[in-house]
Amino acid sequence: DRALAEGMFTEMLDLRCEPDTQVYNSVIQACAKDGDPEAALGYVADLVNRGLPPTSVTYNSLLDAYARSGNVTAMIGTFREM
Repeated sequence: DRALAEGMFTEMLDLRCEPDTQVYNSVIQACAKDGDPEAALGYVADLVNRGLPPTSVTYNSLLDAYARSGNVTAMIGTFREM
């Protein structure tokens, strides 16, 4: 559930816990299931800005988000970026 994932993510940050790639992937997957690629992409950008590498799970979740929203152009661009 996206609200739960984002709430736990925010709580981690509030407690000054550094989220790792796996934590980011969980939130990105939740955004994807919600069909919100913009939110998913925001978390991907934050992940990269923190110096963490995107994984195949990260990219797959982003592709899923674009697929659910019907944005084929962004899907293709993300696939090429992989």
